[in-house]
Amino acid sequence: MNRPAQTGFYGKLPALGDFVSRRLPRHFIDNWDQWLQSAMAASREQLGIAWLDVYLTSPIWRFGLGAGVCGPSAWAGVLMPSVDKVGRYYPLTLAAPVSEPQCLPFLFHPGCNWFDTLETLALSGLENDFDLAEFDRELENRFLPDFVEEGYDISASARSSGSGKFALHFEMENLRQSSDAFMGLSGCLLDRFLPAYSLWSTSGSEHIETSFLVCEGLPPIDAFVALMTGSWEQRGWVISTRRLPGLSLRNSGDPAKSSEMGRSPMPQNPSAAPQRLVSHGISVVGKRRKLNEDAFIERADIGLWAVADGMGGHQAGEVASRAIVDALAAQPAASDLEEFAKSVASTLQRVNSELWELGRQSASGQIIGSTVVVLLAVGHRCACLWAGDSRLYRHRAGRTEQLTHDHSPIGELSGFEILADEKRTEREHCNIITRAVGADSELELDMIKFDISEGDTFLLCSDGLDKEAGRIEIEEILQTGDSRERAESLIALAMDRGARDNVTVIVVQAP
Repeated sequence: MNRPAQTGFYGKLPALGDFVSRRLPRHFIDNWDQWLQSAMAASREQLGIAWLDVYLTSPIWRFGLGAGVCGPSAWAGVLMPSVDKVGRYYPLTLAAPVSEPQCLPFLFHPGCNWFDTLETLALSGLENDFDLAEFDRELENRFLPDFVEEGYDISASARSSGSGKFALHFEMENLRQSSDAFMGLSGCLLDRFLPAYSLWSTSGSEHIETSFLVCEGLPPIDAFVALMTGSWEQRGWVISTRRLPGLSLRNSGDPAKSSEMGRSPMPQNPSAAPQRLVSHGISVVGKRRKLNEDAFIERADIGLWAVADGMGGHQAGEVASRAIVDALAAQPAASDLEEFAKSVASTLQRVNSELWELGRQSASGQIIGSTVVVLLAVGHRCACLWAGDSRLYRHRAGRTEQLTHDHSPIGELSGFEILADEKRTEREHCNIITRAVGADSELELDMIKFDISEGDTFLLCSDGLDKEAGRIEIEEILQTGDSRERAESLIALAMDRGARDNVTVIVVQAP
């Protein structure tokens, strides 16, 4: 048996001062870098002074490259915006060679989580406690799925009819493999009629919808900017856009048989949420502060959790955080996530106006404000709204990921903060935030939406926790225990480290 192809990387990392690469051959890097450098230069020219803001908020792209696009092999990987420690911007690429090009479409199937694990690992390169050796070690063990190395189970062969017309025949064990057959069909047709192709997909960003792109060769250099902005009409691209219909299976006949036919032929974690999420929250004043200006609310009955971290001093912060949780305590239940999120946003806007006016009327004119992070759950879907540097983490399949990004001058890169080396252990010196409830006449909230999977754990916390604990330490605690045990362990860790600020955590679990 051939040794599985190893995943390598190339590009910039915040912890390092220049380009770094591991396990990627020169022929791949030369072709890839030449295209990427030219595309980046073109996007800078097109966007002008707006380039940096667009780059920092552009999404991670998953890609598959047919044989001949970047050397003789096919390739698959992820491309993420990044920067080195002296402030030079260039993306980070994680990639692996694919021995069977016709298997590339299977990597984009929702039942294959190879891209998910690669994205999570790429994002870990932006963390404060990043360790290059550990990162490289973990990436080295991220092998492609077995079906990529061995070929897929469906036997396919090209045939000609009596008239000489091209045809494809797929041998399947049963009809549940039909979606696999269409994946195989995609691979065969691309390989035959568009051999030097590239596949691109993203879960989207603030400016780009969830998208899938098929392109002849690599995206045109002067059209690369569309991968940053979502403006697909850019010059250099003759593109046809299609919006996929939302399809649902209609059961008929035997319900059991209909249900079986509706199952995905590839294994995946069900995204249906449990009937009830369980949670536990704790807030402590810490070891240096006299007042606890944090506040939190748990409303598992309607699927709402929130942490607020007040600011302003002289009890003003306590007033602000308490105003937020009191308003959310009166929030009615909702059966639609969109309406729930709109209602909560409206509530926070009202609190913002009240706090803004209260600050204007105070003798000192001081800001009376608070950060906030809110988690909402309806059915199998969640939404998170936030302003400031209170955070939401998700622990899934053994990995912890920060879902929010800090609203701070150093917290905007791809939704994760990047600190220079001298600041990595001194986040308390960087307490400037750019958004908060009550800090301005108009509140600007960020929002994300995502599915819940069985076994997911969510952590909402004030910055008092991440001042004392890194993502890896948080991840270790979230591995085991119920919501109370995990919350208590997180608080204990912060207290052991000195708890220089108020510390608030809520652990929410999908059993």
